Amino acid sequence: MNTDILDIKTVHQCNSCLGCKTSYPQACVIRLDGGRADAGYKEIRFGFCTVLMIDHGDGKAGCCGCRCYDFSEATMVFLSPGHAFDMEDGHALPGKGWLLAFDPGLLDGLPEQLDNYTFFHYRKNEALHLSLREKNKISGCLHELEEELRHPVDSHSETLISDYIKMILDYCRRYYERQFITRGDANKSIIKKTDCILEDFIMSGKLERRLFPTAGYCASLLDLSENYLNDLLKAETGKGFEDYFKLRLIGASKKMLLGKGLTTEAIAKRLGFPNADSFRYAFEKITGTEPEKYLISRN
Repeated sequence: MNTDILDIKTVHQCNSCLGCKTSYPQACVIRLDGGRADAGYKEIRFGFCTVLMIDHGDGKAGCCGCRCYDFSEATMVFLSPGHAFDMEDGHALPGKGWLLAFDPGLLDGLPEQLDNYTFFHYRKNEALHLSLREKNKISGCLHELEEELRHPVDSHSETLISDYIKMILDYCRRYYERQFITRGDANKSIIKKTDCILEDFIMSGKLERRLFPTAGYCASLLDLSENYLNDLLKAETGKGFEDYFKLRLIGASKKMLLGKGLTTEAIAKRLGFPNADSFRYAFEKITGTEPEKYLISRN
C-alpha cells in the first residue's frame, strides 16, 4: 500500500477527508480556500468523476501544461474514476480553487453521456486553461450547484443537480474548443508530426500485411493522450483520426499513381485494401473521381 496516495472511494468520504458535511450522497462541491486540504499526501485518487479548478489568483499559471499562448487565470483538470492526481509542488490538491465530485451514474444515459466529454480521458498536462471571464462563469455555475446541493432533497433534486453538472461540463467543452483555436500554431506543429508518423507507417510496408496505425499508436509517439489527439485533429481538420488517416492514405495513392507506374491493383495491395474495387470506392469517395480517370486527367 502506498501511503503517499490518499485513496477516496465515495463522495461522502471525500467530504469527510476535506472537512465538509455531506448534503447529497452522489455529488459535492468543495471550495479549496487558501489551505492545503490533502493532509500531507502527495497524490489523491478518487473513485468517482472529479473536476478540479485550480485558481491561480495572480494570473501566473505554471502547472498542468500551461504555455505562453494559454490563458492563466485558472486551470481545470478532469479525472475519470480511479485516476490519480497530484500538483507539481509536492501536494495532492491545489491550495485554492474548487473541487466538483460526482458519481457518474448521476448523469442520465451513461456511459453515453460521459463519452461526450472526452476530456475526462486527457492527461494532466492537457488541462484546460481559463480566461478571467471563463473562470468567473465556471465559478458562478459551481456556486449555483453548491446552493442546490444544500437544498433539502426532494423529487427534483437529482434532475437539477444532474443538469447543473452537465451545464458545467458543456461550458468546459466550449472552452476546450476555444483553447484549440488559441493553440492553433502549436496544433499545426503536432499535425505535421502526425503526418510524418503516418507517412512513415504507409511507406513501411505494414499496410500490405493488414497492419494499420491507430490513434493510440500515434498519440504515444507524440506523447499525447489518444482522446486529445483525436479532438485536436477534429478541431484543426474537421476529421477524427480514422477519417484523417484515410485522407493521408488517398494522398499517398495519388503519388503512387503518378510516380511509380503501379497498377490500381498493386496500389490497393500496398495500401492495405482488400481488393482493387474497395480502393476505387475509397478513392472516388474522397476525390470525386476514379483512380484511372484521375491519372488520365493529370497526364
